[in-house]
This record gives sequence, structure tokens and C-alpha cells, in this order.
Amino acid sequence: MLRAGIIGCNGVSGLYDQNFFERKDKFSITHASGYFLSESCNLVSVCDPDEDRLTKFRDFWKLQNVYSCHREMLLNEKLDIVSICVPTENHYEVFCDAINFGVKGIFCEKPLSLSQQEANRMQELAKKNNVKVSVNYFRRWNTSINKLKSSIHEGEFGNFIKGIFKYTKTTSGNACHLMDLANWFFDEPTKISLDANSIDIDRLDFEFLYADSSEIKFINIPNDDSYIFIDCELFFESMHVSISQRGQFISISPIGSDKIYDNFKIIDNQEPFEADWKNAPLRAINNLDQCIKSDLPCESPIHDSIILIKQLDKLKKLYMEQVK
Repeated sequence: MLRAGIIGCNGVSGLYDQNFFERKDKFSITHASGYFLSESCNLVSVCDPDEDRLTKFRDFWKLQNVYSCHREMLLNEKLDIVSICVPTENHYEVFCDAINFGVKGIFCEKPLSLSQQEANRMQELAKKNNVKVSVNYFRRWNTSINKLKSSIHEGEFGNFIKGIFKYTKTTSGNACHLMDLANWFFDEPTKISLDANSIDIDRLDFEFLYADSSEIKFINIPNDDSYIFIDCELFFESMHVSISQRGQFISISPIGSDKIYDNFKIIDNQEPFEADWKNAPLRAINNLDQCIKSDLPCESPIHDSIILIKQLDKLKKLYMEQVK
């Protein structure tokens, strides 16, 4: 069994799973529950400088070895895998420390960094030490979305025309999930354009533009963060695809003839079905384990995250030019 540790005791690391032990069918939505269900990794310790969070995490997941200093944990526990769930501005320091203490794999929260220079150094350090790194863009481990990607690449829906992606909260926090999805589905855009109505550098409206004239529009929904969603619509020649509730539901609707206006084409709306979103962290951990043992590339590698960081930097540059 690989020895695993988590640095940062927040929601995504394990505290979103407050009803985990009450579920009849156990499934993972956090790092901790992924390790709990893994047959190859054992969560042996966690770390957080906040005593209240650390105590809450320790008691809920019934852990013996907890630390307020991540270096102390890395020194004492001889970990194989580390989940990095600290604030993004601290990723670089913790990432480098984990590698210097000899871990074999890192499961890092997104975004990997907000600095291209840091991200490049992280990639070089991981490559030099043969450390496998996976970044938690968890929709990549939603098997329904994975199948959707295959259908798109195989041309089952016809040519792509336009996407409309909507998100709450921040561009680097939530829109980056949709940006990763767009890059994963369609590769990098040829151009990024900022909407002139964007008035907040952290909550931008923007577009990905592609060589074939297709486009994806990203729209921030300002709602004082009273609720959260990350939704997208994809329009193809012969199909309309909707992904809702942060990837939990999908509808795939053919473009058909209107029964009344027979010269019109309409979207023949189909009922959404629940996607295979449960256990994405478990699948990510299993993939990281396989990559460590077989020296394979991870399904959400550093390289893809660096592309996304460059795109975020481009958006910030466009915004600063706009407000001059």
C-alpha cells in the first residue's frame, strides 16, 4: 500500500464529505474519501496550521498522525503520495518540499499555480525527480464526460459551432474548470478575446476563438456567490449538448424538424441523465497510482495546467490593457 498524506484540511480535501459514513453506497467527492476507498493507497496523515480545522478533520476521518507543519509531516511519515490542498499561492512551496522529501506522486488542487515561472519550475523539478503529478480538474475522471469527449473527437455530432459556458465565483477558481474542459475537448484556441463589459479582473467575460470560426463564450454570473454553478452548452451541426450542475447531469439532444413548422430545424430537447461523476477523486488517485507503478503519463498532467495558466495570464493582460 502506498502511504498518502494531505496538506491542507479544507472542503475539497475532505470536509465536503460530511455525510460520507452515512451513505449506504460509499463514493468519493474529496481527496480523503478517495484515499479511504482506494485499495492501493492508505491515508496515514494530514496537515493544517489551523488547529480547529485539523482537529475537525482528524476526528471525522479517524486519523492518528496529524501535523501543523507540512515539513514535519513529510519528514516523519515517509509518504509516497501527497495531496496539495493549500491556497494556490502556497502550492509552489509545498510542491517543492514534497519532492525534496522523496514523494513519488502529487495530487494537486487547481490551478497548479498562478505564475507561469513557478509552474515551469514545478514541471522541471517533477521531471528531474520522476515524480508523477496530477492536477484536480476532476471532470476528466467523470466517465460520462470522457465518453462525450470521444464522441466529439470522432465527429459523431458534426462540426462544432459554438459553446456558451457560464460560471459563478472567480475566473481562476471556477472558470478555469471550464477552460480546462474546452482545452480538453477542442485543444487550445487560436485567439483569446476579452469582453469589453468585463469590469472585475477576477470575474471576466471572455471568448476562445478557433481557426474554423467556432467559438466558446465564457460568461461570469455575478450573484454574490449565493450559489455556485459551472454549466456549459455546446452547439454542433446535428446535436446540442448541455452539461449542468458542475458536471453531474448531461443532456444530448438531436437537431430535428419542427412538427408544426416543417421548414424549421429545432433542438429536440432530451431529458438530462445523471453523469458518472461520483468517485472522480478515487479514479484520479487510482490513475496516479498506476502512473507511479508503470511510469505512465497522468490523465491531467502539469503540461495541460501550464497551458491554462498562460491563458489566465493572457486574460489578465487583456484586462489591464482595457482599463488603462
